[in-house]
Amino acid sequence: WNILGVEDVGVNGIVCKTCGGDLPRDSEGHWVSKKTIDNRNIFMPGFRLPQIMSPKAEWSDIMEKRKKYSHTKFMNEVMALPYENAANPITEQELRAVCDPYRKCVMGRTSSTNDMRLFAGVDWGHGDLSIRSVRGERPTGFTVVTVGGFDAYGNFKVLGMKRFDGKESDPVFQVKYVTDLIKKEGVLACGCVYGEGFLHNKMLQDNTNPERIIQWQASAGLKSVYKWNEEARRMIFNRTECMTNRFMDIKKGRIQFYNWEEFKDIAPDFLTINIQFRSGSEEMYYDHTLPDDAFHSMMLCYMTAAHLLGIH
Repeated sequence: WNILGVEDVGVNGIVCKTCGGDLPRDSEGHWVSKKTIDNRNIFMPGFRLPQIMSPKAEWSDIMEKRKKYSHTKFMNEVMALPYENAANPITEQELRAVCDPYRKCVMGRTSSTNDMRLFAGVDWGHGDLSIRSVRGERPTGFTVVTVGGFDAYGNFKVLGMKRFDGKESDPVFQVKYVTDLIKKEGVLACGCVYGEGFLHNKMLQDNTNPERIIQWQASAGLKSVYKWNEEARRMIFNRTECMTNRFMDIKKGRIQFYNWEEFKDIAPDFLTINIQFRSGSEEMYYDHTLPDDAFHSMMLCYMTAAHLLGIH
């Protein structure tokens, strides 16, 4: 069954979350109860009617709402789903609070940051070259690069963030862009996700200095927050612990972004992250509905800078 959720929202209409095929809204369907109606604990049957299943709702209007609405508002008003901020580690208001209205998004140095030690973070993704994109669906992830550094007060300033889509989804283009960024802007080190980006990272190491490309590999079983693995020549980090720490840094104003008008296009990568618990236990983990690459790019940038500068 396709219990309609945001994963079923395609570019041109409803799609199957399993195979990606079109699900025309005028096709015949029927209600399926998630619980037994004659159960004594259920005193009233309920029905959910998201706008995406209404034949009277124009799909262009739905896509416009997805673009303009906050993630919470879209889930509540369009998808007819409960979506409380309590289930999300960060809110739009908290992000707005740490956006400097006087700073522009700059992928490099300015006169005010000329003396700052710059770092970069890259989370690799397939973007518009993915199979989902070819099918007309939203890609599961994009490559995002972040540039930032610590100021004199110990706050981490995100100077700029760039998402690669369209023709820029080409991995060769992306590696060249990051290589030029490192060389031209004097980036001390670049933190990159290890895994699907293994080849990208190797190309960056060959193009620059291997010591300036720090690879980060997530490990759920790691007892410490992160540590250097000399044999593997990469950092191993506890994903949940590191994400929690970064969310707390944002809440306390220790991570700051550029102006909201430019940042709001990347903000859904932060707001889509939600808290879940593993079945049968109290162990929490972070999940996401939409791509969350920008958050991880920022986190990699922060952790690389903090590790090399000895900031904890």
